[in-house]
Amino acid sequence: MLGLASGAISLCLGPRKTATLESGVTTSQTATIVDEEALAAFGRKGYVVLRSVIDGETLAMLRRECAVFVERTDRWLHRQARDVFGITHRGKRYFIAGRYRDSDDLRGFIFGELMRSITTALLGDTVFLFNEQWVVNG
Repeated sequence: MLGLASGAISLCLGPRKTATLESGVTTSQTATIVDEEALAAFGRKGYVVLRSVIDGETLAMLRRECAVFVERTDRWLHRQARDVFGITHRGKRYFIAGRYRDSDDLRGFIFGELMRSITTALLGDTVFLFNEQWVVNG
């Protein structure tokens, strides 16, 4: 799951496979993103919060992509004459999955160097995308 709220990214890493990420970052490069404390926290809790790892330009791109996906969902709901679809409620909350297939920018982020270095530091050299989902409160 990839969630974006107030500049925070949440990654929930799962064991299913859809696409493989290749390894290639050195240990010293990875250490600047995922340090020993973060690795230990991930080992204990199964998740870790990595603060300020996404630069402003990338964060702006993710916000733009999010707005596009919300707008598409709103248009679809309007065409269906609905305000609610499952747990998505127009204007309130959105659960939008699988959009990396529709966006070169999002696909580049998810399968890019930053995400590869984080996921391989936490999970090892072979990592698979299980689910990409936007959870948006609006």
